Amino acid sequence: MSVSRYSAILLTLFFAIAFNDASAGEETPITIKVKNPDGLGSDGVLLSAGWALVLEFEVEDAIGVIDNGRRPDEVNMAWILRDPDDCIDMRDWISPGNPSLAIEGCSSAAPDETFVRFSPDFIDAVGITENFDSNGILEYQEALQDDAFDSSNLANLNRQYFSSGFTSSVPGAFVGATTESSDEPQDGYGYGVNDDFPGLYVWAEIGTGIVTDEFLNPVADPITGAYKLRNMAGLFNSISYTQLARNNKSSLVAVLNVERGVLEPIVQIDFKNVDVNSGAATGGGFLRRIDGGPIEDIAFSTAGDKFQNEAYEEVLASLENYEVIIKAAVVEGDALPFIQDLDGNGRYNKRDLEQAGHTLLSNLKRYRVRAIQIEALDSGFFECPNAQVFKEARLDNDTDNGVGCSTGSARSIVRRPR
Repeated sequence: MSVSRYSAILLTLFFAIAFNDASAGEETPITIKVKNPDGLGSDGVLLSAGWALVLEFEVEDAIGVIDNGRRPDEVNMAWILRDPDDCIDMRDWISPGNPSLAIEGCSSAAPDETFVRFSPDFIDAVGITENFDSNGILEYQEALQDDAFDSSNLANLNRQYFSSGFTSSVPGAFVGATTESSDEPQDGYGYGVNDDFPGLYVWAEIGTGIVTDEFLNPVADPITGAYKLRNMAGLFNSISYTQLARNNKSSLVAVLNVERGVLEPIVQIDFKNVDVNSGAATGGGFLRRIDGGPIEDIAFSTAGDKFQNEAYEEVLASLENYEVIIKAAVVEGDALPFIQDLDGNGRYNKRDLEQAGHTLLSNLKRYRVRAIQIEALDSGFFECPNAQVFKEARLDNDTDNGVGCSTGSARSIVRRPR
């Protein structure tokens, strides 16, 4: 395959570099680590989807875990991180009054433990129904069930909707609005608070992680006036734990299998002129807008009309590399479905969590992902741009129809980049 073919089509590869931004000397009981796939290091390459983000939450000298007394496959647990009086009280850890008495008969007036709630769960995934009365926190399980698209509801504008084994991006008018079916399975999966690890925040300022209106313009919260990102914690597929891993350290492990569109920008495109008879793009170029940013005027690389796939190859070839930083933190109590830029400085960080009333129990882990163009690694026929990432839009307010796209072979071969 030629070098030009590689640069002409988008398929996103990821270089990943991990680093922390917690203040020097700051002590929290939990240390978050990114467990890279074997051989990744700082020079490795990942695809835009289908790779695993593995987070390990490590605690030195943790006290232990307690459960709600149900059988192992239907259990909610608490991981006790610290216990100053060395007597496990843990009243009210499940809900107010449950349990009503100290577990170990402690004489203290009130519980003094620091803990996080969790549920071992090995499969939360698109379209796989789980018993909402088994493990996990019911209110968060129900909240993760996808809603019907509602342009008046800022909570679900432009979110990813996960249904029947595939994802669909849901911005509104002129971008490709869709609605969920009424029989969406209770899969405990989606943007929001993780029902199995409710104290977890994970976020990235990209694509459907950004709260926007139906035209992909970022919108402020009507109460706080702050811009918002979605908590991605509900997209993690599994939670597991080890009581004593090594060197007096215990850990939880959370795994996210990355879906298409979750860590990619949304690209709006508008071909300047489309011939009503031939369906070709005849205007010499197109308008492009990435993640609600400024509208860019892009000229075709060569003169002449562009038919179907040829036009889209121009779009894909125009895209530059981008970087996204994934952030994660654990808070005392429960997280929220969104993280807001409450201090208005344009960054989403631990200060915003603290201003939201949270106490951090961990470092703030940052994992930087560098994306390069790759869809050309498919050595089969041309495939149309991914529908979760590319959206036809009327950026110049005209009434042109879009340019059609013809997918070739359903079979594809993605070669290892080299």
